[in-house]
Amino acid sequence: MANLLVICGYWPTRANPISGIFFAEQACALSQLGHSVTVLVPKGFWKRSEILSLQELGLPPETVNIASFRAPRFPGALSGLPGAFWVNNLSIGRSIAREIYALAQKSNKFDGCIAHGLRHISFSAPVWAPVLNAPVLCMVHGVDPILHRQGARVKTASLKAEAAIHGVGVVGKFLIDHVEKLGFNCARVKTLSNGTELPIADMLSAPLDRIENRKRVIVSVANLIDVKGINDALEALAMVSTNGMRNWEYRIVGDGPERNRLQALAKRLGIDNKIVFLGRLLRSETLREIDRCDLFCLPSWGEAFGIVYLEAMARARPVIGCTNCGPADFVTSGKDGILVPPHSPAELAASISLLWQDPQKLRDIALAGRETALHYSWRRNAQQVLDCLEIAQ
Repeated sequence: MANLLVICGYWPTRANPISGIFFAEQACALSQLGHSVTVLVPKGFWKRSEILSLQELGLPPETVNIASFRAPRFPGALSGLPGAFWVNNLSIGRSIAREIYALAQKSNKFDGCIAHGLRHISFSAPVWAPVLNAPVLCMVHGVDPILHRQGARVKTASLKAEAAIHGVGVVGKFLIDHVEKLGFNCARVKTLSNGTELPIADMLSAPLDRIENRKRVIVSVANLIDVKGINDALEALAMVSTNGMRNWEYRIVGDGPERNRLQALAKRLGIDNKIVFLGRLLRSETLREIDRCDLFCLPSWGEAFGIVYLEAMARARPVIGCTNCGPADFVTSGKDGILVPPHSPAELAASISLLWQDPQKLRDIALAGRETALHYSWRRNAQQVLDCLEIAQ
């Protein structure tokens, strides 16, 4: 049994129980493979939200431990100040090093580490990795625009971090170009797809058939920010409503700075009576919303991977996403899902209409999506991570 350290910059909280849930799911999969997992979550001093406990997340306390600690740093809005980038890396690196040293004093020797995120977890690795003295895998989960603004500084940091870690993993192939531009050697970068919980087949409800006079339900799950494309979904649904599909409801799980603008857009389009903004829900409630829907639709153009599509596919729900981003790694459009170009409400409307008009097509895509999702379990992801760390399973 290996003793593993996981370091992540965020974790599910009471205010946002969905954000970072995949860290918890990966930790659970690693523990189910027989390994011990310690999770470190450094937090800025301005972050007051309480992280969810092991019990609340369903993680076994016998094999998983979590510790949250304060790590002083400049917030993202001030990261452009002269020297802030290096100060943050040094400050967070020292905070992590102290936590690792304290664990070592308790005879907690680690066999490997998964560092989630570049800023500032992985870029501070030159400070804390020598204290750890074990192989480190840096996982990249998305494009970080703040890093691109750092210019030559980030390339210097990338070279230093690369010398301190064992390898770099990206959750989707669309991130390879991102990390290469930051200065990492692409020969050392591996694509390690995220996973999903796989409900037992007997627990699934059948893909929903088209039934006349039954309200059809479309669901999105997202932080309400511009790149998620919820405005495109609203415009598409206004089009299908105009074209005769009237008995539907669009349920949006999530919250964020775009909520008021989206509510105003729905009203302007004349469909606000069919839109339900649910806000942030607990994990179990979010999955129930997906279970009950006829179609999962998220026309986001900013997904590095897109676990939520897999979650819907695992529940035999047809999905619509966008080309040229994360879902294209695992969705074959027209077979196990539908992919449309980003910023294309008209093409999105056509896809929604096609699925409603052809219930057999909807059913076939839903069942094929379930088969695809079976190849993306968290157990498979955990095994790939252990292989990268050269830890026996």
